[in-house]
Amino acid sequence: MYRSASPRHRVPIGVPVALVHGTEDAQVPVKVAERYAAAAVAAGDPVELHVVDGEDHFAFLDKRTRSWALSRDLLLAPEPLGSGARSAG
Repeated sequence: MYRSASPRHRVPIGVPVALVHGTEDAQVPVKVAERYAAAAVAAGDPVELHVVDGEDHFAFLDKRTRSWALSRDLLLAPEPLGSGARSAG
């Protein structure tokens, strides 16, 4: 059951993916995002993995955090992910 819901087992998805993951995430360890990113890249999907030191699972919801600012910047970037104009972070 879990495998069918696992993002890692659903690649390729055919769209660019940006991952923002905090090192202090107790719900989902960073290695899960790293495994997804590796599987997606191997399947041909464009992926950016951004690991944010010291932030937890919910940091991207708090506008005072680096995760929030990074998420905002990724969403509003003038060059879309996968265009080749941006570098992985």
